[in-house]
Amino acid sequence: MADHRDFAQRLKQACDRSPDVPALGKGQQTWLSDRLGISQEAVRRYFEGQSRPRPKLMTQLAKILNVDESWLALGKSADISDKERKQYSQKADAAAYMLFGIFMGAGYTCAFAEDGEEGVDFYAIRGGKQIGVSVTVGFQKTKSTYIATVRENAKKRLNLCVINIEPGVSDVLVMDEEGVAQYGEAKTDVIHVTVKKERQGYHTEGRIWTQLKESDIL
Repeated sequence: MADHRDFAQRLKQACDRSPDVPALGKGQQTWLSDRLGISQEAVRRYFEGQSRPRPKLMTQLAKILNVDESWLALGKSADISDKERKQYSQKADAAAYMLFGIFMGAGYTCAFAEDGEEGVDFYAIRGGKQIGVSVTVGFQKTKSTYIATVRENAKKRLNLCVINIEPGVSDVLVMDEEGVAQYGEAKTDVIHVTVKKERQGYHTEGRIWTQLKESDIL
């Protein structure tokens, strides 16, 4: 029997964050069965990782859940090439090391997360308080508009997005949970937030995002 557990995990992720899909145990699988026009047993097999939709149904499912079809089916977005994905990973790693050093310089005791600790790059401890820090990098969309990124399941950790302005110059945005929930768009396992850079800082529809250098974190 084919193993489709990775697909099942992405399916559950997409259902959990969709405002339209009923919660688990509240008719979730029946809801999908009705909209896809297939049996509840077929949907159950999707959730158990025992099978996956054929291409036409996959397209329909992605549309219902409002997610990127390539991500749902394959685990990666068609909008990003393998080369771009590798470059992003390298930039994110460099950003994590940079912020690790900044936190150390601010008097924190820091330790990188163990492999398999999803969503956290390093832990920072000061004054008996431990913070799980998640580091991502944003990218430029237009001259003054950027896409800030946040990992899925952003709760209960400090989400920092590094935006490179020019070589050697970066701004670090604190992507707080409330703002991400209000303005974030999640079609893959990474949430995108469109931010505009102006004289007063970065904002989304007038909502200002705090920069790390302006916060009381350091």
